[in-house]
Amino acid sequence: IPFNAIDLPAFYPQNERDISLLWVGAPHFGRVPWIEAARSIQGAHVQTDPISHADYLALMVRSRMCLVLPGAGAQTYRAVEAAAFGCATVVPAFIGTGNSHSDVLNILVAEPDDLSRAVMSMPVDDCAYFGQVNRTRLLTDLTHTAVAARFLSEAELCVSQ
Repeated sequence: IPFNAIDLPAFYPQNERDISLLWVGAPHFGRVPWIEAARSIQGAHVQTDPISHADYLALMVRSRMCLVLPGAGAQTYRAVEAAAFGCATVVPAFIGTGNSHSDVLNILVAEPDDLSRAVMSMPVDDCAYFGQVNRTRLLTDLTHTAVAARFLSEAELCVSQ
């Protein structure tokens, strides 16, 4: 079955995703203001200490939105992970265009102070739409298909346990 023919799996229902915004990663490279802003959002999960891969996958499955911050550059693996899990991506406006993930629907946020408003005002149905579109685009992009397939198969195992 070609990956672009796979429907969103049953374990992705948006109404059962209890994490409004997810961040898992180290607080460096100018991320601190964004991470602190994320901590103040109701229902957000911010993890700056190392966790197991299984725990990370379990958090991704439960998340409606994923904060995508740059590391050493504008391109980030987290954008691929978020799309594979059907999460809407929340991206600082300065990296939201012109990077390798500009073909996905990003929720662009200008400043850390705007993060809470952007996340809390996003309807669940819109999160689902962004997540589905991003996942479909990811799975039809041959450069990311193998990565997405791996994340999805790991997620299915994680959820079935």
